[in-house]
Amino acid sequence: MNARRRTGDGDCIRTLNGVDYVGHRMSTVNGLLCQAWASQSPHAHNHNQDSMFPDGSVDDARNYCRNPNDWNGGLWCMTMDDDTVWEACDVPFCGQSLRCIAEITRGIFSPCSIFVANVTRMSLTFLFKVWFDD
Repeated sequence: MNARRRTGDGDCIRTLNGVDYVGHRMSTVNGLLCQAWASQSPHAHNHNQDSMFPDGSVDDARNYCRNPNDWNGGLWCMTMDDDTVWEACDVPFCGQSLRCIAEITRGIFSPCSIFVANVTRMSLTFLFKVWFDD
């Protein structure tokens, strides 16, 4: 039985980390093709349990952008590029036009208007993302 709830097949996310995303985006913010989750080539990984994917299985997740480890940076995937193990994916929020996301994986921002900040108050940390349509 899958521990995650499937919320729809649209190509948009409903939550900040996108763990319930079941869309079909299969490339990263820099246009790299995603590696199939069931494959260990070109990059070996341990994201191979069916319960990690809202699709119901690793096979059904194919090579789509997912967030199997609940990374707070959102959707990502292993890449087919030998030099880039994994990278964030750019998937908009449902009902909004989010066109670019920072490449948080390397601490480099993609060439778009985005601001990411961590603010700590009273032992709580908040992540703010602000973006502007082109």
